[in-house]
Amino acid sequence: MIKRIERNRAFWENLILAIMLPGVAGAVNASGFIALGVYTSHTTGNVARIGDELAQHHWDAAGQSAIVVTLFFVGAMTATALVEVAARQARPRYVVALLVEALLLALFALLSIHSERHWRFQRVELEATLCFSMGLQNALVTRLSGAVVRTTH
Repeated sequence: MIKRIERNRAFWENLILAIMLPGVAGAVNASGFIALGVYTSHTTGNVARIGDELAQHHWDAAGQSAIVVTLFFVGAMTATALVEVAARQARPRYVVALLVEALLLALFALLSIHSERHWRFQRVELEATLCFSMGLQNALVTRLSGAVVRTTH
């Protein structure tokens, strides 16, 4: 029955999803750029950054980029696992994953506010928090929309 409901989602429901979810992703991406100077949704760019840093023998920078790319994928896997577990237990499928994302974004906001003077020391942790959140967002939107609506890449 759940599959039937998802396939029969009304046009206006898809329109709301297409407006709201990219808006959230854009806000997260903008927050990452304003606070850290990086676009946290741009996973392909971060993969390219790994190669660039390795070519220049900047091992630490390559490792930091690899961490955020890995956390993006771990976030996507986490969201998928949370959705699947909820579906098998006949619970609302997206609630827990959305709550995890909301808590991570709140954590980012709190860390950003309280560590403004120390961003250069916590930059990787802050970026990793956003990338994990974007991975969650990406998997949630892909599952929710049937891969019709994408908000991150």
